[in-house]
Amino acid sequence: MYGFLKKLTWISAWFACFGLMLLSLQRLHAQRAFIPQNMDSFYLPSEKVLRVASLGYRHMLADLMWVKTLMYFGTEMNGQKRQTWLAAHAWRVIALDPSFELAYQWAGAAMLYGGRIIDNETVLMSNEFYRAAMKRFPHNWRYRSALAFNLVYEYKAATPEEAERNREEAIGLFREASRMAGAPPYLKIFAITQMTKAGMNKLAAEYVREAYASAQDEEERTLLARRLKDLDKGEGAAELDYQQERLTREYNQALPYGSLELFLLLGPRTERLGPGGVELDLTRPKAGPVSAPDQVRP
Repeated sequence: MYGFLKKLTWISAWFACFGLMLLSLQRLHAQRAFIPQNMDSFYLPSEKVLRVASLGYRHMLADLMWVKTLMYFGTEMNGQKRQTWLAAHAWRVIALDPSFELAYQWAGAAMLYGGRIIDNETVLMSNEFYRAAMKRFPHNWRYRSALAFNLVYEYKAATPEEAERNREEAIGLFREASRMAGAPPYLKIFAITQMTKAGMNKLAAEYVREAYASAQDEEERTLLARRLKDLDKGEGAAELDYQQERLTREYNQALPYGSLELFLLLGPRTERLGPGGVELDLTRPKAGPVSAPDQVRP
């Protein structure tokens, strides 16, 4: 009799434990229902942990993290379009392999054109990637021009003083970028345009003279000579505004769903061709009948 009661007690205890286990599992499933199914794939170890976990194979782990970053980006593009952890993914790739130049370039553009609303926060996050790239790759003109575009076209300054500071920094960046190897001639136009908008006509004239002396292309020298003449006459601002509008229109025709900053980041195929293979004819048309508003000036 005692043995039977002992067995019955053990069986009852076993069933009680089993019931508690099922109850706990049910509660766990209920809590899991409130967590996104793909949340586990968004988990990111710290940069320090990743360096240790790589066991010395940092470049290989950086490649794996790069694939994970692209998967996250695609998931967000097809879903909520929030890209909340995009910057964190990209910075971990860079931490593992600081020489991975594509990560800087891609992340700077993806922060703005990844589907989320472009506000000052996203612009500043994009700027961080471009500034880091400028330090790591100081001879690549694309990062200076991209940062300059963010400062004057994407970032919404809260005060006129802040806008002026951003414009001054952008002018310096455009000038530096235009002097670098492989930089397209139209960067000089953007630099001159920002100078004239800031009332720096004398500085713009000096820059045009400098650019004219270093120009290798005869067509570019002719254009710069005309700009210098217009600046000396005080007519440079209107002329340069027209040139920038013309260039913007060329970009919109080549890739209407893109942006001017993104085109600059990709760069032209040759010095005479703009992004998308559009030949940049930046000369003012001859006087004649006024064209229709929807027509491009010849």
